[in-house]
Amino acid sequence: MDNYNQSRIKFQQSYYNILMPVIKEMESKRKLYLLLAILSSSFIVVIDMSLIFIITISILPIYEKIGLIIVMLIFLSFANCTFVSQEKSFEKKIKPLIMPVACNCIGNIKWYLNDVEKPVFTMYSSDTYKPPEKLEGANLYVNSSLIPAFTKSHYEDCFSGEHNGVKYKIKEVEYSIHVNYVKSSQKVSVFKGIIIEIDMNKRFDGCTLVRQKDIIHGGDSCPPKLKEIILEDVNFAKKFYVYAEDEIEARYLLTTAFMERINNIKLAFNARKIDFVFYDNRLVFAIHAQKDLFSIASLLKPVNNTKQFFTMFEQILSIIKLIDYFKLDQRLGL
Repeated sequence: MDNYNQSRIKFQQSYYNILMPVIKEMESKRKLYLLLAILSSSFIVVIDMSLIFIITISILPIYEKIGLIIVMLIFLSFANCTFVSQEKSFEKKIKPLIMPVACNCIGNIKWYLNDVEKPVFTMYSSDTYKPPEKLEGANLYVNSSLIPAFTKSHYEDCFSGEHNGVKYKIKEVEYSIHVNYVKSSQKVSVFKGIIIEIDMNKRFDGCTLVRQKDIIHGGDSCPPKLKEIILEDVNFAKKFYVYAEDEIEARYLLTTAFMERINNIKLAFNARKIDFVFYDNRLVFAIHAQKDLFSIASLLKPVNNTKQFFTMFEQILSIIKLIDYFKLDQRLGL
């Protein structure tokens, strides 16, 4: 029996023996949060219905009716945000009960909520990408050109641990900037998804950045101090841009086996887009996820709905499997 199946069995036993009695006590709180969400959303929906009635029977000019429709859509958006906000509030109540038990079943991994990371960057202006000191968090992602510079970060589930001698960090996060207009400002997301940061046993000196090609938003531009590398793998080259300081090092890192695994990982995570970088002796994935991962507190489902908890556990396991999948614990070859 492999370690993953052992972890599944251990979590199943812990769920029924340890978590189930605790979870049942949260059912009354779920109903309370659901009631609050329904009441607040219903109030907004009533306002919307009133606007629909006004639009239907009135003889207002067409531009005023369009204005009322826009207001109606805004209120509907508020109703949805209100419901999601109540759901997130309930999730913050139940996750501290669940996640430590789930992590204990996997091994050397810790969970923490809302990792605080101030978006303060030290941008290095040397001729190479090699930093003068080990970079952490935002400095690592921005200096490697994996993530654009941002002014605000919002973290949800974060993990740190070690698997087969390889240290890693997992962050569910949104990075954003505020764009100022004449009379207002707007938040613009530059990244939303999962950051997976893995310490590498394979040593390298430069920066090798791989970005998935985006058909919708057009082409890509080569970051400063890097040059575009064209690999022999035609299928990979059709899907990804490769930029590197050292072409020989890039080809050493991006083996055929590694590139085949990258093609599969996007499907495994149901990701819209996946970028990654080899930098400062770490491999960092930026997975643009389609949905909120590790979610376990739907207000519309009873708290003893087992599927949501086992789905969450499998999502954590799938990320740990990356280390084995890419053979990142080996010093030679990927």
